[in-house]
Amino acid sequence: MIEFIVMGFKYPKNEIIRCQQKIADLQNKFVLDLKQNQYRNIHKNILRILRQKEACILAIHRVRTNRGYRSPGLSKQFLNTKEDFESMTQWLWKIVKHPFQYKSDPLQRIDIPKPGRNETRPLSIPSYKDRCLQALWYLAIEPIAEHQADEHSYGFRRLRSPSMAGALIMELLRLEKRRITHILELDIKKCFDTIDHDYILKNIPIHQQILQEWLNCGYIPVKDTITHPTSSGVPQGGIISPVICNMVIDGLSKEVHNILGSLNLSTKGVVTIRFADDIIITGPSKEILQAALKATADFLSVRGLEIKQQKTRIVNLNLGESFIFLGYEYFRISSLKSFWRCPKDKVQDVIQRCNKAAYSTKSFGEAIQKVNSILVGWYNYYRMTNSSRQIRRVSNSVWYILYERARAYVMNRPEISKYSKNSRNKIRKIITKEYMIRKKSPKGPSYQVTFFGYRIYLSGKRVPQYLINISYGTLRHRFSYRSGLNACDFQDSLQLEKVNLYNRSPSTYQKVLLKTCGLCKKCQRVLDGNRGYEINHKLPRMFGGKNDLSNLIPLCKECHREINNTISRAIALPRVDPIVLGKIRDYIEQSLIIFPESYKKKKNYD
Repeated sequence: MIEFIVMGFKYPKNEIIRCQQKIADLQNKFVLDLKQNQYRNIHKNILRILRQKEACILAIHRVRTNRGYRSPGLSKQFLNTKEDFESMTQWLWKIVKHPFQYKSDPLQRIDIPKPGRNETRPLSIPSYKDRCLQALWYLAIEPIAEHQADEHSYGFRRLRSPSMAGALIMELLRLEKRRITHILELDIKKCFDTIDHDYILKNIPIHQQILQEWLNCGYIPVKDTITHPTSSGVPQGGIISPVICNMVIDGLSKEVHNILGSLNLSTKGVVTIRFADDIIITGPSKEILQAALKATADFLSVRGLEIKQQKTRIVNLNLGESFIFLGYEYFRISSLKSFWRCPKDKVQDVIQRCNKAAYSTKSFGEAIQKVNSILVGWYNYYRMTNSSRQIRRVSNSVWYILYERARAYVMNRPEISKYSKNSRNKIRKIITKEYMIRKKSPKGPSYQVTFFGYRIYLSGKRVPQYLINISYGTLRHRFSYRSGLNACDFQDSLQLEKVNLYNRSPSTYQKVLLKTCGLCKKCQRVLDGNRGYEINHKLPRMFGGKNDLSNLIPLCKECHREINNTISRAIALPRVDPIVLGKIRDYIEQSLIIFPESYKKKKNYD
């Protein structure tokens, strides 16, 4: 069934899932060849992925559903109808067969201000057809990028997150054997804009004609018609740019270890952790990190990159100094006690954002909804840290902000007289009655009082909105996993999926997935958000099945559809077909479904 949305045509979800499974199988075979050192098959495996129609569909789907879809760049071609999608697929197939016919469009350049600074970041927007071709090549070279990636590289990689880098840092700081006392912080100066083109052309496994067109296409600033040349760097805003940037910097960790070894310096405790162009290096002494800094500068200079001196420093943890990496603040109290938390400026920033959202709309319910979205995003980022005090401070501040918002509305009523003690008591009672509600606490049988309001939709429907209390949330424990995993390998992706499940909030879906370690109960395929999965009731709800964890199992879309169709046929027909009867018996033996004993005897399922 073809889906239509407000913005136009969209591929059916079942087709996208099928394409993702097909490309995932090809990427898995590609990774197995790389692990067996069969580098002669690299070109063959890349072409095998590029020439799949499923890869073209996934590339177009990614561009079509991306948040930046509304920014068309300088393209005159749109993706709104089914014919647009088919013509784009044919064009991708034509370029794959005849890459020398490809000509790239100039980029549209927009300067975006950096938060908290007087600097801007140049954002270059490719056209639709260039984005689709980049997304197609991304699928082909992702297994190579994952295979040669640094052991502790977390930026722009699938199934990686900043919290993984933070958990690794905490694990290193708390290991007494490592004896880590100093931290080297450094940042690459204009990383995306200064990468040497010659190095990219020699080391990135993309067709030379296509890669040259992407690198030398030039850009046109907004409100201008002159095309400026691009003599270095990759465009920030291109789908393929983060992968190229990662592949250019990969190998830094090995280079630092080799240089320190050649200088007869100890490499014990020297770990390079990188998130895109943000890098920290741990070490046991200042002298070792100074040598590591020189080795890093030499490594980057070959690639046309330079270290930003203003952001480079060596921190001594034993002196009580702290450092910030990826928005987390790290500090050490003693040799065995280290903590990470939300910095003070980030706490103040989220309070100001909540204050602005609370007064941005007249509806109290919509204000609560906006505040909740800000709180959930901030809390999910810092819930792995030792930030319980910061969380309570944010929660109390948001409570005070909404109370003042409600108080300002009540004070404007004609029956409220100003500067009266009785009026203050009356205001408090009105706020408690009209803007608050007593709700069951998520922890235990107790109750808590929270703000609530109604959000009114255009249809007239009123939906209540409740202020969430993040101070009741559970701070997750630290996690660990084997480094050097490849997200394109089924076995490695299974471990990464399990880590991500533990890292998320403990919802019912996550708890059910953890029962099978992220595998489909029937076909044992790895389940993730991209391929889609369903939660199935072993005892169907029509027979009294409940939403208990013991009665829920995870299934992929295909297996869920197959089991439900079989059960529907078995229940609807007065006399069960022998083939359906055999399937039902198999499902019962595999503990995929449960039927009441009375019904099994009636239908002769035993």
